[in-house]
Amino acid sequence: MTRDTQTGLGLGLVAVLLSGCAPIGVATSMAGSALAGTFFVRSQTVDRTFVAPMPEVKEACRRALEAMALTIKQEGPHGNEYLIFSAAPNQYEVEVTITPITPKATRVSVNADTLPERDRATGLEFLNQTAAALSSPPPSQALVSSNGTAQSPTTTGPLQPGAHSEPSSVRLTARAQTPHTPKSPPVKHEETMRLKEVYEVAIDEYIRGDFPAAIGHLRTYLAAQPDSAEKPKALYWLGESLYSRREYTDALLQFETIVQDYPQSPEVPRALLKSAHVYRQVRNNRQAAARLQKLITQHPRSREAQVARGLIGER
Repeated sequence: MTRDTQTGLGLGLVAVLLSGCAPIGVATSMAGSALAGTFFVRSQTVDRTFVAPMPEVKEACRRALEAMALTIKQEGPHGNEYLIFSAAPNQYEVEVTITPITPKATRVSVNADTLPERDRATGLEFLNQTAAALSSPPPSQALVSSNGTAQSPTTTGPLQPGAHSEPSSVRLTARAQTPHTPKSPPVKHEETMRLKEVYEVAIDEYIRGDFPAAIGHLRTYLAAQPDSAEKPKALYWLGESLYSRREYTDALLQFETIVQDYPQSPEVPRALLKSAHVYRQVRNNRQAAARLQKLITQHPRSREAQVARGLIGER
């Protein structure tokens, strides 16, 4: 989208006001070097509390999903919790909810869906895998470069919503093949890592409710990485942050940019849903209904489409 196009879209959006809704994000958070508590089984959910901070548990959950060959489809904050939706190729779904109990204790709740019955055995195994991941930090945390200096693993720090870490073997191979003589590639790598840290800091700020800081860091990231593959995600979280501050026109601009410029992005379903929430807040029910219908038509199997059907049924 060109600057002129963005300006035109922004001016058009000003005439339509927006308003919002809670994030529909999906994700996992927390992992770490801690011991696990006992299981608690409810009618449709398996729970377990881990003696570990939320960021450590989050990483452990991601590793557990990877170990079980479950692909993360969506993740992100939801209130004070962190949600992760994942699925296997056969559409088998696992929903993980991470809740901080104290700064050093985190509860993980798992719904494993076999459609239509819930599979508690899979949920229990996921919690076992999470406990195992907590007790054994990833090998990448101990990587050392050939010149003897420690290197930061690519998964260090808070994970990006929807991000997928590479297996450590892939990272090791990539480092082994990188030539050491040229000076510019290391500079580029350091700049890329710095910008990634800016993005991760912004997501942490969003989760903590520091929306002005998150907006500033996300704008910095987007300005420095205009062609990044992560741009749709950054735009989404910028929109969420603006939405939380009731800056609806600017928030809608971010969601609409995702839909128009990145139609194949996995962020499109929740961008459409959030756009609908914005229009509902400003009492523009016609535009809200149009976004919901587009979401249902183009992404009928998405969780956002399920929410959209419920919203249409409320009218």
